[in-house]
Amino acid sequence: MPDVANRVNSARIWALLLAIGALSTNFVFFVNPPMQAALPWLSLLLAIGSLILLGVGLRRRGNGLHVYRGKALSIVLGVLTLLFAGASLYAFSHARALPNSAAAPQVGEQVPDFTLSDISGQPVSLDSLFQPPLGDPSSPAPNAVLLIFYRGYW
Repeated sequence: MPDVANRVNSARIWALLLAIGALSTNFVFFVNPPMQAALPWLSLLLAIGSLILLGVGLRRRGNGLHVYRGKALSIVLGVLTLLFAGASLYAFSHARALPNSAAAPQVGEQVPDFTLSDISGQPVSLDSLFQPPLGDPSSPAPNAVLLIFYRGYW
């Protein structure tokens, strides 16, 4: 008869692996793979599957407390599974709150003129960036401007 004291509760390990998979699909989304629209739903299914397997693992643990070993590892796996699955579910639910970017200018499209302050506090308009430099009027005006917006402030 096999030694039942050395059994491992594999449901919790699979739950953690599914939760890691659910969380990693959120990062794969930015790589722009084919069938990108299915990734949030895949992430949701993996997170729900991991929570179901975690419940199965907890039920096994509760029914056969003396049979399964690795009590501390079991707690760590359960907490990590909850954290990863919770982060994936949070990302799935809050991704829908992002504003639609249909009105945003596309690459190569001309943006309307605006004025912002530079690092010294002086106002700079977009149209002024397309003018030739003040010190050398013979140099040509730039054809394009690269705009980089940093979120936040410092």
